[in-house]
Amino acid sequence: MHPLRTIASFACCILPAITLGYLAACAIWPFRNCPRCGGTGRHASPSGRAYRHCRRCKGSGGRFRLGVLITNRLRRLVKSSR
Repeated sequence: MHPLRTIASFACCILPAITLGYLAACAIWPFRNCPRCGGTGRHASPSGRAYRHCRRCKGSGGRFRLGVLITNRLRRLVKSSR
């Protein structure tokens, strides 16, 4: 068997498994930590004495993962085309 054909067949088997695994992880854990506040939901003032809600996550501490954003966009697209 040719080595490139072996690599291509291996990639065709592994890539769908990785994709399905990532989509399953997005279904179980749709949120990731906010990069700005580190998942705390608050941001320290320059003096360090006071805290305020993080603007990026609006105080929740979580942001949607990229896979969740893509699947939500695709769902809206399919729903609007009906």
